[in-house]
Amino acid sequence: MFRMPSSRVLGALFCALFLLAPTACDDPTSVGGELVERKGAGPQRVELPLDVDTVQYAPITGSVRISESARFLAGQTSGDPLGDVTATGYVDFAPSLSEIDPGDRAIDSVQFRMRPARDAFYGDTTQATPLALYDLKEEWEAAGARADTSLPNTVEPQRITTFSVAPGDSLVTASLPSDWIRRNDEQLRQIGDSTFAEAFHGFQVRPVDGGESVAGFSSRATTLRVVFETGGDEEALEASAPLTRQLTTIRQPDPRQPKDRYVIQKGTGRALAFRFDLPDSLRSAAVNSATLVLETDSVLAETGSDYARPRFSQLDVYDTTDDSLALLSGNRPITFPPGRLYSNALGPRLL
Repeated sequence: MFRMPSSRVLGALFCALFLLAPTACDDPTSVGGELVERKGAGPQRVELPLDVDTVQYAPITGSVRISESARFLAGQTSGDPLGDVTATGYVDFAPSLSEIDPGDRAIDSVQFRMRPARDAFYGDTTQATPLALYDLKEEWEAAGARADTSLPNTVEPQRITTFSVAPGDSLVTASLPSDWIRRNDEQLRQIGDSTFAEAFHGFQVRPVDGGESVAGFSSRATTLRVVFETGGDEEALEASAPLTRQLTTIRQPDPRQPKDRYVIQKGTGRALAFRFDLPDSLRSAAVNSATLVLETDSVLAETGSDYARPRFSQLDVYDTTDDSLALLSGNRPITFPPGRLYSNALGPRLL
């Protein structure tokens, strides 16, 4: 979250700093003279106020390449001063890495196993997050899918089971009921075969009414585990299918803007757009560098110690055109400990 800018040019909380090179013209000391006092020969610094608007976009949350940091989310918040959020996760699995032949063995148990990710909770941490599991009945696209994606005809209406995750949990296991196992016996027996991906389409993980937090799960550590009964003197046979694609959809129907603040919220796609007008004195000058200066703020004190709101660690700055966005090349990430002023050097494409 950021404070709103002052109307003053100098000392504005949102401002762009331009360092002008002394080779700009025959008399470099006059560059930007109407904006800053002359301070002698050498580079001059000009501060420009920024017009700031809030914008909304849908971040890409779908993936078919599961990285070490990948995660999916599920749950809902209640009473959030920034506006309540509902997150729904979609997951699908690849065949087990180990080929198995269960033969005539019956399926003993099936478990959906997840590990909470780092900074896994957003919302009320005094109670567990209740979640429900649903079947996906047809193929669905994850690559490049965004947080506002809808899959209206993909989810079976009948709930499979419910489970919960609490702060401090290192492993969450949802045991699937015997009637579900019987209905999916044929597909589950293919877990070690390449045809498994075509026969089984994954799960939807959605919040249960009454929940007050969103939980995040490590995608790399999410598996579907099938255990077959022992055969004669043989030990039980088991196989685990790894997660192969994921998607998190996020809804925030009533986003709220605290007074005198601007909000940046990663998951919901709340962002800021900056605009500034270059004076004539800068249009003919050689600009050595440009820096964006922000002052961070926090609303953690308003939510209490039992309300978790993970902080993002960096911001990306994009150059905008009429119909596209381009990440500024050479842009350095901005890190955000609380209560400090931060700046980030912008690449030459800013101008």
